[in-house]
Amino acid sequence: MKLKIFTIVFIALIIMLTGSAFMMFSQTQKVQEIDLQVLEDSLYTENIEILSWTMNSIDLDSFGKDPLPASWAEIMVVDNDSLVIISSTNKDHEGLVMYKLPELLDQANPIMDSIKNTTGMAVHTDTYLVAIKPLKDNRSLLGFKPRSWEKGLLAEQNALIKARFGSAATILIVYFSAGLLLSLLTALCISIVVIIPIQKVISAFEELSMGNLDAEIPKTRGKAFESLVDSFTRLRTSLIMALERLGGR
Repeated sequence: MKLKIFTIVFIALIIMLTGSAFMMFSQTQKVQEIDLQVLEDSLYTENIEILSWTMNSIDLDSFGKDPLPASWAEIMVVDNDSLVIISSTNKDHEGLVMYKLPELLDQANPIMDSIKNTTGMAVHTDTYLVAIKPLKDNRSLLGFKPRSWEKGLLAEQNALIKARFGSAATILIVYFSAGLLLSLLTALCISIVVIIPIQKVISAFEELSMGNLDAEIPKTRGKAFESLVDSFTRLRTSLIMALERLGGR
């Protein structure tokens, strides 16, 4: 009986513990499945708008003196005929022919067409954006915006999330292990607390059935056990009175 009570209580506690651990695990999995690509696209779009606004309001007289934000690569003024970079925020590129820049080779044709037609446009790819704005004196203003900055920023966030959820997984394992041990101890304590008084009651009834009218049940807290003790006492008293009547005959 003791083993049965222990098993029932232990299994019930394990079921509750497993359920709570599973809920915690499922919530962490849902957070990990959040797609940060949407945030990357939003950041990239916002930076494109800022780049376009900057190119429309840029002061060519002070061009190249102030550093660009980390998310931008370069802004340059190009001669439309020779494609030579007249001025640039990257001083190492000044005087070079534009098509020698590896970043611009993939979309060379659309860029050349825009420069020749003196029409502003933006060339989008998966890795960068090139914004083109016509200028006076047969020149064009080009802004180069790579997507690597947004990707790097979100890669750092992804790495941080994974590291924190790695710690959360460790905490979850510790929680489950501690809960398992606590369930074991709780089930053991409950089985002991319940079984010991019952065993004493059974022992007292066995002694009474064998003729020991001095048998008693130790006092135990709880209304159920108090009722059982009262019943035992009444039964013992009835037996004593019955024996006295038999002896009187």
